[in-house]
Amino acid sequence: MSTATPATPPESESPPRSRWWQLAALGILAVAGILALYWWYLTESTRRDWELAETEASLDLPRWRLLELEADRPNVPDDENSALLIIKLRQRAGGVHVSAAPNYEQIFENLPPTAQLNAQQQELLRERLELIGKEVEETYKLKDMPRGRFPITYADDGISTLLPHHQESRIIMDWLQNDAYLQAQMGDLDKAVAASEAMLVAGKAFETDLFLITFLIHVSFVNHAVLTLERTLAQGQPSERALLQMQKALEREFDNASFPLGLRGERAMMHHLFCNVRDGKVQSLQGMFGAGANDSFMRALQAFFADHFPTTLLKHYPEFLRSQNRLVELGKLPLWERQAKLEEWESEVTTSSNPLIRRLMPAVHKVSRADCRTQAMLRSAAVAVACERYRLAKKAWPDSLEELVKEKLLDAIPIDPFDGQPIRYRRTKDGIVVYSVGVDCKDDGGNIDRHRFMDPGVDIGFQLWNPNRRRQAPLPPVVVRAPE
Repeated sequence: MSTATPATPPESESPPRSRWWQLAALGILAVAGILALYWWYLTESTRRDWELAETEASLDLPRWRLLELEADRPNVPDDENSALLIIKLRQRAGGVHVSAAPNYEQIFENLPPTAQLNAQQQELLRERLELIGKEVEETYKLKDMPRGRFPITYADDGISTLLPHHQESRIIMDWLQNDAYLQAQMGDLDKAVAASEAMLVAGKAFETDLFLITFLIHVSFVNHAVLTLERTLAQGQPSERALLQMQKALEREFDNASFPLGLRGERAMMHHLFCNVRDGKVQSLQGMFGAGANDSFMRALQAFFADHFPTTLLKHYPEFLRSQNRLVELGKLPLWERQAKLEEWESEVTTSSNPLIRRLMPAVHKVSRADCRTQAMLRSAAVAVACERYRLAKKAWPDSLEELVKEKLLDAIPIDPFDGQPIRYRRTKDGIVVYSVGVDCKDDGGNIDRHRFMDPGVDIGFQLWNPNRRRQAPLPPVVVRAPE
């Protein structure tokens, strides 16, 4: 009997192991291809949008980029350059600020324009001005130097560009203002007016700079010049010649184009930054996007990547540039139309989903308001000086500003930068006030309050007193408070 060997069942066939690897590799390649295609699409669409936004900027100004704007600024010979004189005077005299003297603020606190300086105030001014020496006298040369240009070296990121000379120039304003106080006290009203004029003209050293911060320094020079002039005229009667020269200097500052130029400079600075991010010259934004305390986790994460991997922001830049282009266009509007439009624009900025727009746009409506306030003071001051010249010739104040135009003391009544109407004028029991309606755009009858000029019910302007109300008795010396 034979024994049959059982048949061995056939083994089931399975795909070779190499086939699984092939399928996995194909999947990886497919995903990589999709990602590469998406990256190409994102890069190409960003490039196209970037070029379109640049073309839009060129419609405003063909040479709008930072180094082009810098190259197109007017050259100033060294011997005519007020900025170089400011730097030289500051370096020679060191960092002596008159108003940094111990107890200065207490001693000069609430000094009315019409009050003479008391012995305490005079002594402080003389002591501090003597420390500065002959450089104080040289600052008066600035009134004949209406052109200036500070040396600037731009950083690759634009934003960290240093402006040490610009900030230090405020010391010149301090010297001139306090020397004007002393000159007016001694009875040299023409020299005190010249100090205001030198301050006003010195501000033009910042006129062609490309920064909003330097625009604000310029504004500070103008405001201090006007307030110093108001005090000078409250102390006595300068000559017709000095008044005419000062009025012309004030009128040259009307419709100053520094604010639109500052907006163009900010746009150019940002473009300089993001071009260098794109080209690999800037690889970190150094905390520029630091997360705020109230930011969500996603916003904080977005800020981290923005700071440490700025190329992730490039896709947002074209929209940011278009928004800046729009801002530049708003900056060209008349002063009295511009403010409301800028406030609308800023409300849109705060709600934007674009991180560049939300984080890097400057608070321009505040800068514009400072421009309006400065123009209000300038225009009021120029008209007030014309009124003073009228009073000298006619022995009486004008009944209306139209008389100044009729007598050719003004070419035209300047426009109020807040509401687009002619500057206002009112006679008072003590003299006159020339004024703008101010921030609230309401005529409050020339109610001037230097400390609350942003409040409702307050106008912005320039006061002149009747001759018998000028140069009043000094205030008593103050008892200096011990530091707390």
